[in-house]
Amino acid sequence: MRRPVLLAMAALGALLAGCGGDGPDPGPEPGYLEVVVLGPATNTGALLFDVAGGTVDSVVAEGTYLISASHAGVARRVAVAGDSLHGTVARLYVPDVHQRYSATLVEAAHGITHQLLLPADYRLPLLAHAQ
Repeated sequence: MRRPVLLAMAALGALLAGCGGDGPDPGPEPGYLEVVVLGPATNTGALLFDVAGGTVDSVVAEGTYLISASHAGVARRVAVAGDSLHGTVARLYVPDVHQRYSATLVEAAHGITHQLLLPADYRLPLLAHAQ
């Protein structure tokens, strides 16, 4: 009776050892991150946000005016302006889409009155796309 128990334990150990991982790390995967604006349905005309988490090779606007520069050595500061900024407003080209990036809104302004809006009312999720 002892032998079947030992065989069952050995089989279970082999099965669990085979479930250890997904194989070798494939390494960095270049691509882009879509910056999506989620917030109130106001006429948002300008956004200033920081991107942190890794290197950003370039930034491309999606039908808006864009300015981008390194900020404080650890982030990329991006300003976009346009008519009713909703949905995807920019693409960030990065060397590895699997790296953990984040976007933090610093300022938002109304498109007509230029009145400052509350950054806490907005979210900027980043959607990864490998090339």
